[in-house]
Parts: sequence; C-alpha cells; structure tokens
Amino acid sequence: MLFAYENPATAIDAVDMLVGEAMLDVLTANTTILDALSFRGPDVCSSSAGKDTSTPNFYPSGAAWPTQLIWRGAFQMQAGMTTLTIEGWGQKGAAESFQLFLNGTGMTTLAVPNGAAFSLTCSLASLAAGDVGDVVVQISGTLTPSQASAAKYVIYDAYVSPISVGAVWSGVPTFAGTYSAALLNQLGNAQRYIVARLNAIPHLGFVGQYYVHGSSVTGDVYPLWYGGVERANGSNILNIRIVAMVMANIAEYYRVKINGTIVSTGATMTAGQTRDDYLSIDLSAFTAGVRLECVIETVITTGPAAGPSGDRNSRYHLWAVRMSNSAPATAAAPYDFTADESLASTSLDTKLNALTSTLSAAQARIVANPRIFNRVPLMRHIYGRDTGQWSVFGPANTFVQRMARAGTRLTVRGKGVKVGWGAYSTKTDKTATNVYTVDFAHGQALTDGDAVQTKTIYLDTLEGLRRGQTYAIMASEDLIYASELLI
Repeated sequence: MLFAYENPATAIDAVDMLVGEAMLDVLTANTTILDALSFRGPDVCSSSAGKDTSTPNFYPSGAAWPTQLIWRGAFQMQAGMTTLTIEGWGQKGAAESFQLFLNGTGMTTLAVPNGAAFSLTCSLASLAAGDVGDVVVQISGTLTPSQASAAKYVIYDAYVSPISVGAVWSGVPTFAGTYSAALLNQLGNAQRYIVARLNAIPHLGFVGQYYVHGSSVTGDVYPLWYGGVERANGSNILNIRIVAMVMANIAEYYRVKINGTIVSTGATMTAGQTRDDYLSIDLSAFTAGVRLECVIETVITTGPAAGPSGDRNSRYHLWAVRMSNSAPATAAAPYDFTADESLASTSLDTKLNALTSTLSAAQARIVANPRIFNRVPLMRHIYGRDTGQWSVFGPANTFVQRMARAGTRLTVRGKGVKVGWGAYSTKTDKTATNVYTVDFAHGQALTDGDAVQTKTIYLDTLEGLRRGQTYAIMASEDLIYASELLI
C-alpha cells in the first residue's frame, strides 16, 4: 500500500475561512488511505534458513559448541513499551536451556521443553525511547550428534509491547447541516489518531535469501526456511516468492508445510531447469489468531547422474514470505469534491458521514486486532551461526533485508550499511566458503564502515527509488536494524 497521507488543516470558527474543496479532498483521500492500511496483515517471523545456519536437523554438536546462537533480531524502543516477548516451539536434545540476551546482557534462562511451546520475556526498563535493542536467543548445553539431530528450536514470534501514542481517540462527528470547526476538527483528529497508531508499527523487510543450497543426494530433504505465520485481520493467503535453479539433480521439487501438513508442492524439476514461482496458498482451514509453523524445504527424488564432480547442489532464492488479504473489504470512497460545485447540505452530510463511518470502522479493526496493532515485531538479523559466517554472508549480500517502499522514512543501525535497488546481478566468488556475491544496479552508503551508527534517511532523497519499489538493506560489516515508517 503506497502512503501519501497529508495532515488535515485545522478549522477555525469566526474567521473569514472557507471550508473549501481542497480541505475536504484531503480528508477524503486520507480516509481512503487509512481505511486500506487498517487491513494490515500479521508480520511473518523468520526463524532459520538452510542447513548451514543452525536450523532443525542441522545443529552443530560436540565440545566446540557449548553454546550456539538460534535467533538474533532487533527493535527500536518507543515510549510506553515495557516488555520483550519471544515465542516458539522447542524439542530438547538433552538438558539444554534457552538464554535470552538484550544488548549483550543476559535477561532470562529457560529449560528447553520436551516438545512444547515456550515463551521468553524480559523488561525493557533499561532502554530509552529511540534506543535500538539487539536481541539474541542462544542454546546453552553441549549436544552429541544424535542429540543435535533430535533437537528442534523454532521461533514463531518476536515482538515488543504495548504501543502508546500521544493522540487520543475522541470518536467521530455526525454531520447534519452544521459544519463547525469543532466537528471538522474532530474528523481531522480521528485521522491523526489512526495515522499515529499505524505509524507506530514499523514496516520491516523480509530476510531475502539470494543464495541457499540444497542437496545432491537421493532421498535428502533439505530446509530452505523455518518460521511462523498467522491468519488475522482477514489475511488468509500465504504468499511465497521462490526461485529454483537445479544444477544436476535428475528429479527435485520443493514443498511448503504448515504445522506439519503439506499445503503446496512445487513442480518436479530436472537438471538445468530454473523456475520463478509466486505462490498464493489459502490457509483458511487453519486456526486464526495463533502462530502456525511454516516450513519450506526441498526434496531430492533422484540425485545427479554419474559425471564430473564438483558443486552440484541446487540453488534457491527466497524473496518473500508474507500473509495477505486477497479481497479486503475497503469502503467505497465518495467522489472528490469539486471547486464551485453546487451541493445541497444533505448531500454534503452524506459524503462527510461516509468518511466518519469509514474511519470508525478502521479504528474498530485496530482495536479488534491487538496482535497486529498493539505490538511491534522485531527485525530478524541475517542468518548465520556466528560472526565468522556473518563476515562471509554480509559482504556477499547472501542475505539482505528485502523491503518494499511504503512510506517516507527509513531508520537503520549498523556498520557499513547501504541500500541497493534496481536490477541485481550475481557472480560466483570461489573462496573457501564457495558463496555467490550479489550486487545491485543502484546503491548508496547509509552509515560509515568504521563505527556502529543509527541514522534516519528520508527515502525521497534516494533518486529513482519510488513508492512500491523493492529495495535491499545490507551491510559490509553488520546490519543490526532497519525499518521503514509511514511518516
């Protein structure tokens, strides 16, 4: 949803000030935009990715791993927030524990359950408004190979709450032949309140994968992505954008599972085949208002034929996983007001009351969906087990924060943070890590490379980056946080 909200003018009684079509058109346009934005769906929570990034069935084991990072993310503190919450599902391999850290300080420890949901919480009292909280969830406890294979840790949701805005909801007016400043300002204040509530929830990117490899062994099932999705506020459709490149396998396909049930199976592919698929999967059969485990994995039915050795694993790009509303019941906006138009007061009342009804319905949706509008989701850090992997994946842009421009203001924190947009290219960087390097046609540095910085960038200053366009946030050193605000 593109955003072009304009702060409504303040009406004043007893002065020579006409209620003109320009003012009324702003109120109309704002109402249309706010109505659409109130159908926002729940954010997806990315937990883990491919086999090299500490994901189920592929956790490291042995004495070299007394602790291991399971999840990392970040948020920006707002006034009124009190609590950080991490929710997920755990299956212990031995007697290991979850440890929750906030900006490097241990906050809580919890024994991994034996196949059950878990929740980690901590206070945000140590943070001030504007601070960025760097959150780490790690496992403490050495695992044997069999224990590591039996263990499973999936993060379904990560958020801070509650939301507090300075504006107050004072209801909406009813127009019946009188157009006082009090009534018009009440209408304007209703818009200001709704936009404040919407603007309190940042728009986050998806951790886009520009390189994740599968297997070349017959019978293998390899993970591409684990996370949590949810049906809420009319968003019942799971959308996935996935690009597959089969290098040598004779038969391979990918599939999507929700809570262990296969909900989508891709076409069987063979050696040399490439597919660019955009999936729309109806999840209406699953319970609404709860987190659902989502897994995307690849299945190798038949591996490569005998031939030259070398890197023969398939390649996957995963660019989007999100929930959407296929047919939001947005209100039909009244037509624009026209200068010098002859309009009976009853007709004007009808149009203005249509605006108030639409705003009232939008506010009701916000109140009815606290899991969307009364918490701020955390940004998932790029995947990786440790700084060694991040030092490879970061400069290569293997994983990036893939954003779709909706608003005007971008906040980032990190070292060597940059933005890229437009066409992208990949090349093989044959190092010991054997990764692919990704670059973009257009780019701009946002922070210095010699120190961690927090900066706000107005997106209109990035020439050629239009509203609705996809762009990437990445870092040569470390991207700690990135989010976009509507205004």
